[in-house]
Parts: sequence; structure tokens; C-alpha cells
Amino acid sequence: MSEIEVPSAVVEAFDFGGEVVDVAPLGQGRINGSFLISTRGGTRWPKYVLQRINTHVFVDPGALMDNIVAVTDYLKPGIAAEGGDPLRETLSVVKTRMGQSWWRDDDGSPWRAYLFVDGMVCHQSASSPQVFHDAGEAFGTFARRLDEFPVDVLHSTIASFHDTRVRLAGFLVAVDRDRVRRVSTCPAEIDAVLARRDQCARLMGLADAGQMPIRVTHNDTKLNNVLMDPADRRRACVIDLDTVMPGLAVHDFGDAIRYGANRTDEDDPDIDRVGLDRAMFEAFTIGWVRGFGPGLTPIEKANLVWGVRAMTLEQGMRFLTDYLDGDRYYGVAYPTQNLDRARNQFALLSDIESHLAQLEQIVADLV
Repeated sequence: MSEIEVPSAVVEAFDFGGEVVDVAPLGQGRINGSFLISTRGGTRWPKYVLQRINTHVFVDPGALMDNIVAVTDYLKPGIAAEGGDPLRETLSVVKTRMGQSWWRDDDGSPWRAYLFVDGMVCHQSASSPQVFHDAGEAFGTFARRLDEFPVDVLHSTIASFHDTRVRLAGFLVAVDRDRVRRVSTCPAEIDAVLARRDQCARLMGLADAGQMPIRVTHNDTKLNNVLMDPADRRRACVIDLDTVMPGLAVHDFGDAIRYGANRTDEDDPDIDRVGLDRAMFEAFTIGWVRGFGPGLTPIEKANLVWGVRAMTLEQGMRFLTDYLDGDRYYGVAYPTQNLDRARNQFALLSDIESHLAQLEQIVADLV
């Protein structure tokens, strides 16, 4: 349940097309506060999502919303041309009564609203390879539909978000600073990063050299960022577009795998349960490649497994950095949760590294 209260002026600022009869907390997101708006007597949509944008993470809400409006407006005609439903297969921004894409309240907090896509299913974990395959196809299709979008018009809503070199630099600063005196509690985890520091430059180095294409990427391809239509598994809506910006397709692929193909949750402190499920890996890869289509370049195909390694290492670093900094970014339920999350990712990374040849062969056979 969200602890954020919604000022009445915020509700009144948006054009919901009817009488607002209920405002209820919605979802399990870690970053933005979300609410379900229910209306009656209107001529439009009966339900909406209202969100307060977290400015500690997204410092420029105007740039953020410019990206989302540009991408969703671009997607809708393509979805319709493929016989899909643009109101269900991408987000629809609800404007304010003044025609703006977001609104700032008296306290300075920015808010935005979307149509609520009803009747869709959000999976917090992959219950079967088929579910994960369908998520892969949704993310691959999302990338394909944006293949010709002019990527240069997008803002970087979080600078160097998936530049693992930058994440490494931030980690080293956190270790050196030892803000809350936790370095002595995690020497093995620190060493796990330092032993792999030379890996951090590979993918962005290829991009800097012009060998890896910069595309429109989602940058947070968790399974629960896809809404799936239970009546037609090929109809899906990719949500949480806050980090849509220029990036690498292999990062999107890798982040989805490290989150969804782990045999246990990334919050699980029992690392004996951690490991990469090869059936899930194969299912997602099949779906993602099918959705993406023929546009993948040879260098991207050759680095898909590297994307999984890089994103797992990067996420482990991010959790460990936050632990060393006093849990300033990720919410925690107990003091060592971010450390447990980091250990989970490093255990997953070790399993990936021990099966590299097998994973590379799976990709080679499929793509």
C-alpha cells in the first residue's frame, strides 16, 4: 500500500471525463507512487492510473514525459496497422485540463495519468516457459516497432543508466567513502566485483566504437513490466516507460533474463536456490528474437549472452553500492536486504559463467 496521499487538486487537474468516485493505491512499484482512479458518468474510459513521479530518480519530469508521449504516439499507428488495439497494446497518456502531459502540485511534486488497461494480467514471476516466452515476444515486438524511431530525439532520463563502466566507478566511490561503515561486512561481495572489473567496458566500448547500434530501449525489462491479454497471448502492453531512451538491445535482453530466468526471486537471501533456468532462458530467447524480427545485427547476436552477464553484474553492483551508501535508492524491509540482493545476483552470475558454452550454443542455434 502506498503512503502517498493524493491532493484533491491533483485529481481535479486531469481530464478524467467523469466523476471520480474512488482513488486507491495500485501496484508494487518501488519508484513512483501509483493509484487507480475510478470514475462514473463519463463518456470516456472508466478507470485511470495516476502516478506521482519520483524526482529523486527522475530529475526532469518534463523530459521524461516528452519521451513517453513521443514513443507512445509513434507506436499507436503501427499497432493499428498490424491489426492490434492501440489503447490496449501501449500506454495512453491522459492530458491535464490545460492540455499538458503532466502536472505539478503546490508542493512541487509532478503527477501524470494514463488510461488503465483493464483485463490484462501482470506476472510477478514466470510461472512457465510459455509465460516467459510471451514476455520475450512482447519486449522484442516493442523494440521492432521502434526500430525506425529517431532515437536522437529522446532524452536520457537517467544519465549513463546502463553504462556498466559508470556503475563501476560509482561502486568504487561507495567503497572508498564507506558512508555508513559497511565495507567490513561484505569483503567477499566487493571482491566479486573487483575480480570482474575488466568486463564492465566490453559492451559500451563496442557502442563507442560504432560497432554496436544505439537503439530505442526500454532499460527495465522485468517480466512485471508487460501486461498480457489472457484471451490472446500475443497481445501485450509494455509498461513503465520511464527509462525508455537510447541504449543497447543486448542490455534489454540481458536484464530480462537475469530477472525472469533466475530460479528464485532477486530478493531471496538463500543463494542455494539461485541459478539460471535454461528452459526459461531458451523460451525468452525464442520469443524475443521472434518479436524483434530480422533487424538484429551480427554483433548484437554475438553479444546476447554478454548482455546477460553484464546486466547481472551491473545489478549486483547497484544493490551493493546502495547497501554501502545506506539504502538511499532501493527500498528495504530490513538492514541487509540490499546485501542479500547483491549476493543473489553474484550467485546468479557465477552460475551463468559456469554454463557460458551451453548458453552461447542455445543462442547460436536460435538466432
